[in-house]
Amino acid sequence: MKFTYENDKYFDIVLDIAYEKYCTEVAYHSFLKPATKKRFSEFLKEKFAKSKCLSAIENDKCIGFILFSINNKGDEKWCNIPVWGYGANNEKTMSCIFSKLAEDIVIDKTTNFSVRLYAHDKQIQRLFIYMQFGIICEKTVRQISRIEYDGHIKVRKMDKDELIKKWDEIWYLLSQLINHLRKSPVFYPGKEFTENVYKEFFSNEDTTVYIAEDENKIVGLIEVNSENYDIAFMDNVSVNVGEVYVLPQYRGEQFAQALLSCLENDLLQNQFQYDWVQHGTANPNARGFWNKYFETFEYEFIRKIEW
Repeated sequence: MKFTYENDKYFDIVLDIAYEKYCTEVAYHSFLKPATKKRFSEFLKEKFAKSKCLSAIENDKCIGFILFSINNKGDEKWCNIPVWGYGANNEKTMSCIFSKLAEDIVIDKTTNFSVRLYAHDKQIQRLFIYMQFGIICEKTVRQISRIEYDGHIKVRKMDKDELIKKWDEIWYLLSQLINHLRKSPVFYPGKEFTENVYKEFFSNEDTTVYIAEDENKIVGLIEVNSENYDIAFMDNVSVNVGEVYVLPQYRGEQFAQALLSCLENDLLQNQFQYDWVQHGTANPNARGFWNKYFETFEYEFIRKIEW
């Protein structure tokens, strides 16, 4: 087995491998239909041109590949492998390709790997677990449909003027969410979650905020933004459902269901059929809520190699 970073002549085989893996995952989700190979080829060519590629070659034929990007941040290096960026004829080949990649790039700095794997690719997930990777988050997909709740909960969309006017109440809920994620079992420091970052994001025209109220007190919120999940919805438009939070004393009373239901009813009225969520797997509240309505399409595996 040989390895090469010169891959233009192997693109057609890389495409075959990547497209087969993509179609295999899509088949697990009854509401998804795979893009045509021509459409997937256009998608992959665009990504291929912006990525580096390491391929395994046997008898002058590509038998596996990893597409990746590298970013240097201070004293650390970040290597990212997207979900559409891996494939091989077997587990052993994939192990050899990753070993070669790590050998080549873990040379002068602490290196952080992020590897995104299809949710039902159990064999390769197991391989990376053996290589000391752990799951940090998942991306989930959904075809929008009616969510049942008892209807007594007041939920509505906020306009931007009201959002700014009542920002202190919104920020209080968001700060409670941040504090929740800092506790066991997540222990996520969330230093990047500043008030200014949230205020700018929530004020953006591409972000819509819904609130749940109890006698004019805001007790829960949910937001949706225009980011599409391109690999899952290549031929459709989807939106990203992001933050959701309900005050502890109101949990168990279907407030979160009411928030999601109101949001999705608006999406349907605006001709959206699909939405998606990315959430941390260490958070049992997130898993318990999101995975009740959404189907997992990919997992992110991470490993930090100290140098």
